[in-house]
Amino acid sequence: MIGSKRLMAEIEALRADLKARSTAAAEAMSPETGGSEAEVASVIADIRKALGEAAEGAEDLVADHPAAAVGSAFLLGFLIGRSTRGF
Repeated sequence: MIGSKRLMAEIEALRADLKARSTAAAEAMSPETGGSEAEVASVIADIRKALGEAAEGAEDLVADHPAAAVGSAFLLGFLIGRSTRGF
């Protein structure tokens, strides 16, 4: 359970970070702000770096708790399957 709480906290932190970065990217691309291609490229590079770090963190978590990862993946697949069965 501790691992899942840590994972949920990391996901929420990643969501907040990506929201802030996407806002920055939108502002950089806005004609009103006069954003340059270099600024946009910099923001995109920052987003890629953040996603890479998040992926590494997820890999570490799965490596530390493989049974919990497999169980979570199974449960998520089951729930998605049950929720889309009527469609």
